[in-house]
Amino acid sequence: MRYVRESAKRSRIPTILSPEQIKLFVEKLIDLSKTVVLLGAFTGLWACESLRLNGEDAGLETLELLVNRDVIR
Repeated sequence: MRYVRESAKRSRIPTILSPEQIKLFVEKLIDLSKTVVLLGAFTGLWACESLRLNGEDAGLETLELLVNRDVIR
C-alpha cells in the first residue's frame, strides 16, 4: 500500500460484505470469477483493478502484487 493514491471524496458509499456473505457469494461462482472475488475480498482491490491483473503483476518471491491498471466499463 506504499504507492496507493486515494481521492479525497467518494462518489458513492461502497457496499461492504460480511465474511458470511462473501462465503455464500463465492460458493455460486466458477473458477476465474471466484479468484477475482476472493482477491478483492482479501486485498481490498476494486473489481476494475482485479480484472486487469496478469501473471507479470504478481511477485511470488517478494509476495507483492503490482496494481497499475484498471478497466473502465
